[in-house]
Amino acid sequence: MDKQKITDICDRLAGWSFYLLAAGVTFSNAITDTATAAVIALWIIRKILDKDNTLPGKRVGLLLLLFVLWNLASFINTSYIDESIRGFIKAAKHLLIFLAALDYFKSRERLERFLLFTIGVGFIISLNGIAQHIIGIDLIRGRAINYLDYLHRISSSFTHPNDFGAYLIVILTMLFSLLFTRSRPLKERLLILIAISPVAWCLVSTSSRGAWMGFLIALLCLAMVKSKKLFAAILILILISPAILPSSIKNRFSDFVNITKESKGGTAWERMKLWSGTIAMVKEHPFLGFGINTYTRNFPAYKPKDYPDVRYTHNSYLQMASEIGITGAGIFLLFLVSVVIAAAKAIGASSNGLSRDLSLGVLCGIIGFLAHCSVDTHLYSVTLSAFLFLYLGVAFSFCDKRL
Repeated sequence: MDKQKITDICDRLAGWSFYLLAAGVTFSNAITDTATAAVIALWIIRKILDKDNTLPGKRVGLLLLLFVLWNLASFINTSYIDESIRGFIKAAKHLLIFLAALDYFKSRERLERFLLFTIGVGFIISLNGIAQHIIGIDLIRGRAINYLDYLHRISSSFTHPNDFGAYLIVILTMLFSLLFTRSRPLKERLLILIAISPVAWCLVSTSSRGAWMGFLIALLCLAMVKSKKLFAAILILILISPAILPSSIKNRFSDFVNITKESKGGTAWERMKLWSGTIAMVKEHPFLGFGINTYTRNFPAYKPKDYPDVRYTHNSYLQMASEIGITGAGIFLLFLVSVVIAAAKAIGASSNGLSRDLSLGVLCGIIGFLAHCSVDTHLYSVTLSAFLFLYLGVAFSFCDKRL
């Protein structure tokens, strides 16, 4: 078999693996891991066949390398070498997903098909969330609504409503990017509006305040690019929302008043306690951290005395700083900012078209997703972390040159 045939086979298998990954992140850790391994293996084989050892150039490539090295450097402080090895492998997998997606989706045709497929999957998962609300259990994984929770929050096939909300930020922003395109025929926009309805309903029904705020940030970013008038209109709606929103949504923010009270009320109070303990960890080892993937091992010694539980810190960036230091978390944030800026410049400079609308929606959705990560642990979720790096690579692939 000659090299070209092997290359073609690898490309076809890689395409199927990316589609499997896009579907798998919505309901299965095992499928996510399997598809991730296939994507990475096929990307490496293709690199070897092409004798290509290049990485994204300049700032992005340098930051990728620095981030990997800093994760390794954090091993100096780790007391749990096995945990840190697992954490390093996980971080490396995420970066390789990003690189594989960056290479594969250089073709606009591939990018469009894949993102339309992503919207289709998101629509199905949203219908599953509606079914969960009606019958009390989702049809894909059999996840039941927690009826001890007075909010009756839906999660569809995801483990938690907050995870479902984070996923929907990206799906819904892509749909709005298509809707807000003036050149699109009215019939198409009506169909898009119909598709938006169940997705938007599910986002509201997750009762995830972080996801709501993340989506608003994504929508504002989208509007800034699409139209100044649209941006102003959305901003005005946000400003007057306290007066027009239903009481069920406004009540979701009521426990913020209990943050400093002894009543220990609400998840806002819980987050403050988790952040307080994590900040104490960062102060202990600000440069290299306690070692990658060791937060849960070390947090019990630093948690506030009046907080009874041990769990993830509900701030992905703060947790990262506790594990690999402020410098390591800073490198990661610089990587994210560099990718977003480069992709935004490339998308902004391109001509109007389906690929531009979809890519812009993905990019703005990712910004909202990353904002949500500041109050949740999505960077430490098997499925959502793979989801982020996959679509970060897809958005960055819009750059015609390696920046």
